[in-house]
Amino acid sequence: MLIEGIMIAIRRNLQRRFQLFVLAISFVCFGFYGPAALAQSTSQLTAKQMKQTKLVNLTESILKLRLVGVGDPQLINKFFARSGTQPFDMSVLHRKDKKYERDLWRLFFKQSQAYLGAGLSTSPIVGYYNPIVDFWLLTQWTYTQDKPQLVGVKIYAGADLRDPKKAIVQQIPVWLRTLTKANKENPLSVREALQRQILVSVVSFLKTFPEPSSQQFSLPQSPQNKRFIASVFANRMSGFFKQNIRLVGHKKLFSIYSQTMNALAEQNWSALEKLNKPAKHRLTALKDMRKIPAPFLQGLQPMVIVQPTGSIIVLSVRIDNARFSTVTIFSEKEGKMVLDGLGYYDLYAEVHSQ
Repeated sequence: MLIEGIMIAIRRNLQRRFQLFVLAISFVCFGFYGPAALAQSTSQLTAKQMKQTKLVNLTESILKLRLVGVGDPQLINKFFARSGTQPFDMSVLHRKDKKYERDLWRLFFKQSQAYLGAGLSTSPIVGYYNPIVDFWLLTQWTYTQDKPQLVGVKIYAGADLRDPKKAIVQQIPVWLRTLTKANKENPLSVREALQRQILVSVVSFLKTFPEPSSQQFSLPQSPQNKRFIASVFANRMSGFFKQNIRLVGHKKLFSIYSQTMNALAEQNWSALEKLNKPAKHRLTALKDMRKIPAPFLQGLQPMVIVQPTGSIIVLSVRIDNARFSTVTIFSEKEGKMVLDGLGYYDLYAEVHSQ
């Protein structure tokens, strides 16, 4: 039933001919951030090129693959690969529990954004980037009578793509290490730490695989030990997945998180203000958030949870779009959990303003 619902949603979306990087939410950004910060497409392809049958079909497949990955990644090869081939290997996570392995991949795709490289070649590269774990799922495609087919898949560390000669892949992703080093003299928010890493990572991908290129690229070989990279990837995915489980297990936190998400979905601003009492910080973002159409505040799910001193920060995204994040800050005041801060941000803003 889940996959059937996803495929119905896909068909509806594809009827509108969404381009890979041009988001339906752009008009929201215009009102929310102002003209200067309007989310722009990173695409370097012309409108005429994007209308080519091959690219239209590829764009549809890229969107479909991500949604199928969110629903049931076991079906990726069935839907996208050549008959009899298995380019996407879920077992790279090395988990004996196959349900858990599938759930980790679902989380990966839920938190990912797709970028196209070598779009004019006969074997384009598409990268699905998950900034939370700082890993790419690099995919290679080819065409059979204008129909794109998945022929290669490889996990690749963000650090290796940014600087393959000097990269040192550590167990903790760059954005989290940067956040840990921040202090009162050099304050840094979770959102800012992620935005910095995302900007450098996506620019590196597009520089390595230029979007309008017709050059034939191969999926790169990691400069790191293959087993080590797989281990780091699996450990990061497991770590952030367990955060979501702990959120549900934390009764006070999960209760106020759920109330906050419900209030946002219903655009119940007075309920959000009540959840804010007796916090010291007023929810100054509410004025701007009132401009966001209800559908973009519905179906939010936790993306990452960070616990700086005295507070808990939860970034949430919609399953169909990991680019825009709702940031909620919770803290304990007078014996109860309160909503201490709220914001709505484009995590890829700096990328799309290039």
